[in-house]
Order: sequence, then structure tokens, then C-alpha cells
Amino acid sequence: PDDVRAHLRAVKSLDMASFIFQLVSNEKKSILNELEHKDIKDWEVVHLVFERIGNLLNEYNLDIDELIY
Repeated sequence: PDDVRAHLRAVKSLDMASFIFQLVSNEKKSILNELEHKDIKDWEVVHLVFERIGNLLNEYNLDIDELIY
């Protein structure tokens, strides 16, 4: 199991780097633009941010559980 996790971490390193780049470079701007046009409560903002993070993880085919456990 340890070798499998180590292999997956190595294979997914570019996907993880791309995900992190997208998250810190573009998603904040995208979320702020979306919020400008909506009347949203604070808890909805938290939900929206984590929904976006989940969508990005899926887009980059990253399963955190697969890489950690």
C-alpha cells in the first residue's frame, strides 16, 4: 500500500500543481465576479468556495483520499 500511494503521488504531481495554480490564480477572481451579481449570505459563500474546490479536484482527477489513505 505504501508503494502504491508513493507511485500515485508521483504520477499525480503535475495534476496537483495545476489544481493549486488554478485555485490560487483564477478561482478567487471567478468567485468574486460571481458574488458581485448575487445577494449571498456568508454561509453560502463558504459552501460556494468549497464546491468550487471540489469541482477543481474532479476536473484535475485528484482523489485526495486515494493519495493520503
